[in-house]
Amino acid sequence: MKFCAPIFPMGTKGGIKEGLAKIQMPAGVFFNPHMQLCRDIFSLSIGALPEKKLSLCDCFAASGARGIRYKLENKNISKLSLVDWSLPAADACKKNIALNKLKNSRAYKSRMETFLAKRPSDFLEIDPFGTPAPYLHPAFASFSNAYSKSAYLSATATDTAVLCGAHSDACYKIYQCSPLNCEFCHENAIRILISKIARTAADFEYGISPLFSFSHRHYVKVLLRVQKGAAFAVSSIKTLGYVSYCPKCLYREWAKFPTKKTCACGTILLHSGPMWLGPLWEKGHVQKMLQLLPARPYLQQAQLQKILCTVESELSLPPFYYDAHALCKKLKIGAHSLEALQNSLAQKGFCFSRTHFLPTGFRTDAPIEEIKKALL
Repeated sequence: MKFCAPIFPMGTKGGIKEGLAKIQMPAGVFFNPHMQLCRDIFSLSIGALPEKKLSLCDCFAASGARGIRYKLENKNISKLSLVDWSLPAADACKKNIALNKLKNSRAYKSRMETFLAKRPSDFLEIDPFGTPAPYLHPAFASFSNAYSKSAYLSATATDTAVLCGAHSDACYKIYQCSPLNCEFCHENAIRILISKIARTAADFEYGISPLFSFSHRHYVKVLLRVQKGAAFAVSSIKTLGYVSYCPKCLYREWAKFPTKKTCACGTILLHSGPMWLGPLWEKGHVQKMLQLLPARPYLQQAQLQKILCTVESELSLPPFYYDAHALCKKLKIGAHSLEALQNSLAQKGFCFSRTHFLPTGFRTDAPIEEIKKALL
């Protein structure tokens, strides 16, 4: 797959053209070409925001590629700050700002905590190595110190092994949550991340609402609206809860607190939480992204269109998707066509959608017993 187009020879002065941006990448400055799809889709998501003037701070800027693309491609970003503790990275950001002839944009050599304490922004991009958890407190402290009534936070987590349940002790420590290693673990990962953000936001009397959530390759990422007020904070915390799961028959249910110890099949249920049980996307926001997409100069237009259409279809269906292959394995039958499954469930009046989380995954409002009948 083609990720980016070279514009001059690679090396200490090498670089690429991605979206509308030209990015030089000096030796020793981090740049991940596999994150181009992520930069595409979240630049598009920023363009769908209703505000006309936003000051954006990319707190872990590296080469500055993400922040520069956000500003070049979206008229609603009026001011850009690129922050990195590394001197080579900060210098690269300065050069890339100049290369792209950006106005109202500056690069800073600083740790995000120090920078945000002095220069708050109303849009924070937190894209660190691993977990964003240690940086949530200074982010919301910055919003609070600036008396922001509303703001936006975009956060990336690349510690998916932790969030997906492969390292449960680390998940307890970092996210204060019990994970679940199962077929819908990547959805759990996003819901655990949002839960951590919601609980940190509540400490500063902020509530959060997800506008767009995305899982791909080695990372999960969310874009959230942040709103000041005790009522918003309480509402967010009340949206947290637990999912209960049967590893034998693949039954799942969710509630504020676990209500059962055993499944109807007699198996002890596994519980995961506290996690976000509310919507992962805002419908109007996703539809606006679809409207904006055709005008964007993205190399992966078809893939982005497919992802957004899938998200639009799945956002109104219940949480915790199913995996057709996992169900067929439990039933000891051959792989089943998702189209045939959809037709079978539709005949009984149930809704159905694929999910962007997994090629063999789907969402439905049908109970597990009806899904199994449709597969047999």
